[in-house]
Amino acid sequence: MKIQPKDLDFATTATPDQMKEMFTTEGIRMINTKGEKHGTVTARINDKENFEVCSLLYGKDTLFGIGFW
Repeated sequence: MKIQPKDLDFATTATPDQMKEMFTTEGIRMINTKGEKHGTVTARINDKENFEVCSLLYGKDTLFGIGFW
């Protein structure tokens, strides 16, 4: 298809607090904390690319890591 993705997002069983701890330990910068209330942490790699990492089944207002608010 020769189509290059412009955005990659990830899902995990880790909570936002666990993700923040892991990213901090590895020296990975986090930006845009607005998504945390929905279970999403945005990691910025090499000050160049952003990746949203979403908790699966996080909180009562989400379904399988995807918010339905």
